[in-house]
Amino acid sequence: MSKFAKAMNASALTWNGALSYASPDPSGNINGRVALFFKGARGLNVPRLYEYLRECVRESIVDTFLLAFHLRDCRGGKGERELGRRALVWLFINRPVEFRKVLHLLSEYGRWDDLLQFFPGVLDLTDLDKVRSNYSADVPSQDHLANLKVLQQEVVDLVASQLSSDVANMTDGKPVSLCAKWTPTERDSLDRKFGVFKTLARALHTSPRNLRQMYNTPLREYLRVVEGFMCSGRWDTIDYNKVPSQCMRRLKKSFEKHDSERFAAWRAELQHPETSAKVNAGAMHPHELIREVRTKNFADPVTEAQYNVIRDQVRQAGSLKDCVAVVDTSSSMECMNSVPLDVAVTMGLLISDAVQGDFHGHVITFNNVPKFTVVPDGGLYDRWSTIRRMEWGGSTNLEGTFNLILQRGKECKLTDEDMPKRLFIISDMQFNHVEGYGNVTNMERINEMYQKEGYTRPQIVFWNVNGSSTDFPVTVDENGTAMISGFSPSILKSLLSGDEFSTESVLRKALDDSRYDKVREALGGFELL
Repeated sequence: MSKFAKAMNASALTWNGALSYASPDPSGNINGRVALFFKGARGLNVPRLYEYLRECVRESIVDTFLLAFHLRDCRGGKGERELGRRALVWLFINRPVEFRKVLHLLSEYGRWDDLLQFFPGVLDLTDLDKVRSNYSADVPSQDHLANLKVLQQEVVDLVASQLSSDVANMTDGKPVSLCAKWTPTERDSLDRKFGVFKTLARALHTSPRNLRQMYNTPLREYLRVVEGFMCSGRWDTIDYNKVPSQCMRRLKKSFEKHDSERFAAWRAELQHPETSAKVNAGAMHPHELIREVRTKNFADPVTEAQYNVIRDQVRQAGSLKDCVAVVDTSSSMECMNSVPLDVAVTMGLLISDAVQGDFHGHVITFNNVPKFTVVPDGGLYDRWSTIRRMEWGGSTNLEGTFNLILQRGKECKLTDEDMPKRLFIISDMQFNHVEGYGNVTNMERINEMYQKEGYTRPQIVFWNVNGSSTDFPVTVDENGTAMISGFSPSILKSLLSGDEFSTESVLRKALDDSRYDKVREALGGFELL
């Protein structure tokens, strides 16, 4: 891009007045997809989500669906339940023909209760103007709305069909899906408000009572759903090795209270790898563990074990070498009940833990005054405390971070080979303006600094942990940079494979992952636009 084009595009400001970019791709070829990929994190408001989706559809229908599934995917993607569901509802209304092709895949990448978002009442399709307004929708006529209602009934029928199939498999002693675990319970909040239990009973041509007695209750018993054992007081039948990760996080206190002896024995076994005790962490966001540590001021054996599972998964994803995490600990990171801050600290710890070689355990925190530390090996609480003891609060001085790195490099006469080759800047991206250098972006200033000091600028990953801002720190044609977002370490997989390093290549690796082959195959008849 020419300097003139960059100047014309660099028309946005961060919250702290730094010059940044209004769009990530001035050419417009992949602007919507990159915007959704980089801003698709908690904090992104619904109107802008719909705006990004609309732009994505203009670029590629298939990629738009892949982005929505990646956004929702609670195991291999970002695991953003609320944003993912809203994106899929938007596609249901605006792209119903394609949506019908992937309907059967929703529960595979999320949960069966995701389908409840489309049930009559929960998704109100009674008023054409409201549908247009609420979902930024292209619904041209009542006929189109009628077609959406047909598709809506297909969603209900899909859930009903799965329950029927599961009952048949249960009778034959075969495996069943988790549908019954996540389908509505009679008189729960969703049922009281929208009557979803009765809707499902009608689809099964039975009564609500029979739905409860012949489907939900026996299937949940067959699935050994933990909450069912708790409600019936059968605590001694719970197998803690098989309790799902989020369930364990929510119910630890109940296990301690009602089954203290067995639960304590299991927790003790977790601390000895040679035992058969294991803990699940598949659907967890690691920052949820750090939040526990922060609020309780200690890490219990379950939290420690779950963190170790996630850390080992990051290590197994690929080789992290010559990398340093740069963690934003400024005041703006404490919005949304400090979730962005928890995420940044957690990802910084995970990366420092997973890095091999000389940079293992290295972390830089930055606010008013950036600080460098080596996080010692040890327990999760001790490692978190090392970062917590460093200065938090103040502004977001990114320029100072690179001053610190280059100053230490010059003072210690380090060569290019001794310096970090890749930096992960984990932040809300609301950097301070560059002092005394006119209208330049932080990235332009960083490039100048490295050139002046004679060092090769490292690859930089801008990892966004707050979707509420509207600007971008770089554009897609900035060499040696990549923009990612989210609260899940699964995105690291896209950064650890292949030689090409750019926002577009990382985006493509995430969407072209074999995990989403079923989505691509289902949409095989639709051209990329």
